[in-house]
Amino acid sequence: TTRALLRAQRVQFDPEPGYLYRLPLRRPAADERARRLDAVIASSIYNARQLAAIIANEVADAAMARAIGWQLVDGALSVLHKIEQHPDPAARRAYYRRLRDEQFFSLLWGHAFDARQKRQVASRWWRAARRSFTS
Repeated sequence: TTRALLRAQRVQFDPEPGYLYRLPLRRPAADERARRLDAVIASSIYNARQLAAIIANEVADAAMARAIGWQLVDGALSVLHKIEQHPDPAARRAYYRRLRDEQFFSLLWGHAFDARQKRQVASRWWRAARRSFTS
């Protein structure tokens, strides 16, 4: 979607929502919830890395790069909330260690837009460092 929007000459706004809200019919079991969260966490990390690659390789406009970088950081920080929702403490610790080992927070720090986002990244880094041992 981001690549298509960057290459589009004109974009038209449609005020109608493209989604429907629905109430969940049941609360999934812990193993099903873990499987779903694993998929969401993996895709969120992948999306953040792909946005970083788009900024590095395809965006020539500095203002557009900053805007995409802001969205990258804002969206990627939500992955930590999903990790907290994971029912398995060992999986939570493993995810936090993986994010630290793969330099995910330095990626976010490099794309943070302002002091508020840098503070959020630093705070989440510290929380992830602690919870990689105690979660």
